[in-house]
Amino acid sequence: KIKGGLSINVPRGASANASIRYVKGFPVLSGPYVGGLPAPYGNGLGGVEDYVIYDLNIGYDLSRWYNGMRIDLIGQNIFDNRHREFIGAPKIGRLGMARLTLNM
Repeated sequence: KIKGGLSINVPRGASANASIRYVKGFPVLSGPYVGGLPAPYGNGLGGVEDYVIYDLNIGYDLSRWYNGMRIDLIGQNIFDNRHREFIGAPKIGRLGMARLTLNM
């Protein structure tokens, strides 16, 4: 697994974070999901394939209007690289979120 990122903070309260994650493929060797082994031990599913994910977070500090408040727009897997993180699990695609944080 390899991860890297870049963060930018602007004096007026804006920020942006971008990251990239690479996960090398691997065989699955647990429970009913054992793959890559000859019959009767394997299930023919193989393993998890390599994947690369790009994430982006853009945020703004709203403290000048309401103390301790911040808003973030978060995009995970922004290029929609559909992949499995475990054999037997559904493929994961793009995910977008908005977060409003209030520190009291």
